[in-house]
This record gives sequence, C-alpha cells and structure tokens, in this order.
Amino acid sequence: MSARPDGALVSWVRHVLKVTRDYRGVVASMAAAIADPDSALHASCVAMKAAGARLLARAQEEGMARNDMDGADLFALIGALAWVGDQPSLAPRAEHLFDLVASAILMDQANSSARRDERPPVGR
Repeated sequence: MSARPDGALVSWVRHVLKVTRDYRGVVASMAAAIADPDSALHASCVAMKAAGARLLARAQEEGMARNDMDGADLFALIGALAWVGDQPSLAPRAEHLFDLVASAILMDQANSSARRDERPPVGR
C-alpha cells in the first residue's frame, strides 16, 4: 500500500473491490453480517469496514479527502461500485466509475482547504 494517505485509501478500496469481483455477491453478505452481531462473519466484516474508515480519516486529517463523508459512506460507495461490476451491461464502465468516485472522495491540494471548510466533519 501507498504511504500517502490518499494512495493508501485508493489501494484499499481497489483491493476490496477485487474481493467483490472474486466472490460475486459478497457485498450483500458483508452488509448483512455487519448488521447481524450473531453472524459468523460479523467481526471480520466490522473490522474490514473499520479499516476503511481509519484510512479515510487519515486522508481527511491530511486534507486529502473530503470531510463530509464517513466510513459508512465509503462502505456504501464500495457496495455501489461492486454492484456495477456485477452487471454485465455496466461492468465495462466499472473502472471509469471507480476513477470518478475516487476523484470525488479525494481532494487535490490546491482546493483542499476551501473544500475542507465547506461542511463540518461527520462522525466516523
């Protein structure tokens, strides 16, 4: 993974999306497991979601990611991108859509202070 917070976040999301491609339908199972403390997958899915939230928070602290989202938003975006990848008619657009989402999450340094002040940070 990249040592820079923005690169580490993007690398992590790419890795999670690779898992969703390798195991079709896993996002629905992960979302259900997070909501069900009795699920055998609960602890590992909660830990995975928390890892993404920590990477996002690190990028936000460095002014590299927008402050108006949290780990739950990140997990939802991963789910949406995974769904796109599972649709035969949309799958060819998956990489382009990933790039769009990544650029929407990450901030270039020239605009980071202005965008950071747009909204207060949400809980993580």
